Amino acid sequence: MTTIVARQKAKTLLNELPREQLAVAVDFLTYLATKEEWDATLEILHSPRLVQSLRRGQRDLQHGRWHRWEDVKRRV
Repeated sequence: MTTIVARQKAKTLLNELPREQLAVAVDFLTYLATKEEWDATLEILHSPRLVQSLRRGQRDLQHGRWHRWEDVKRRV
């Protein structure tokens, strides 16, 4: 099935759904649209080194240990 045909079929089916089922369909489509982002987030959270690095970065920000990107770019 081509993308165009699949989109047309999905639109037709969505237009035929009752309100309650439409809400479920929208929730599922939202899940599909954001699944990769959540998978990446979970991957980061399961990596102790990455979590430690993020926390270190947050502490650096809180203590004023940062540089503006414009300043860094000029030095490179």
